[in-house]
Amino acid sequence: MLVVEDIVVNQMIARKLIEKFGHKVDLAANGLEAIEAVQTAHYDLVFMDVRMPEMDGLSATKAIRQLTSACRNIQITAMTANATKDDIKECMESGMNDFVSKPVNREMIREALERYFSRLRNKPEQLKVLIEKDRS
Repeated sequence: MLVVEDIVVNQMIARKLIEKFGHKVDLAANGLEAIEAVQTAHYDLVFMDVRMPEMDGLSATKAIRQLTSACRNIQITAMTANATKDDIKECMESGMNDFVSKPVNREMIREALERYFSRLRNKPEQLKVLIEKDRS
């Protein structure tokens, strides 16, 4: 999993919550770092802050969706304190797949992970790749 967040305290909280569910977490501090990260390592899921310096999460998501490699199809979940219907719509229109509002907690992360794995169950070929990856 990749957490893209510019505030160090929020990075630490998200990392700890996700790791409690048994997932390895890498960190990126802005959208530019996120684009580089998804091109150099395999991530099953990206938790992407929306408002960040240098490149925000919306722009980063749009850029990731334009990549020619398979990473352009990665699941991206927005993490933002801005949780109006318009904010959620803007996130989805940028290419994000899901949304959690800040401050995040264990239950929100669990639900986001469940939604992600539920989508995978509907795509058995992707789930098989993840299972084989976990075994190696």
